[in-house]
Amino acid sequence: MGTSEHNSRPTDQATVLGRSIDIELKNKIGINLLGTEKFPITGILVKYYSNDLQPPQAKSSIILDNPNNILFIDQRESKYVKVFLNYSKSEDFPMTYIHWNKTDIDTIKAKYKKNENSIVLEKLWIFKNNSWEEIKSKPLVLIK
Repeated sequence: MGTSEHNSRPTDQATVLGRSIDIELKNKIGINLLGTEKFPITGILVKYYSNDLQPPQAKSSIILDNPNNILFIDQRESKYVKVFLNYSKSEDFPMTYIHWNKTDIDTIKAKYKKNENSIVLEKLWIFKNNSWEEIKSKPLVLIK
């Protein structure tokens, strides 16, 4: 009997490494803006738009703990969000859309190295000034 596709391990159950990014929002003079009137914590949403019928994250225990694909961290010296990135197996460059409020949205594009046992984040870009800029610093600090 041959091996059926049903018996092979699907990519969406592979180990995913590096599927989140920490992001700080600051103004031009370095004051943290998360939780302010313009960027209230309860108003921040992370969305994926994918060709998959069901987002692969729906099966992840991380997402069950953080159903909006985001975790808010409020420490003494810093306040930031951990954004769980889209890692859709059907897309070459899965996109993650961060809705900071009703009018301010940032788009992050990811490139993953995928095989049957793992998905590893290789590169990230953010759409700024009408072009893609590679994200090299962590945490990512966005000036608003």
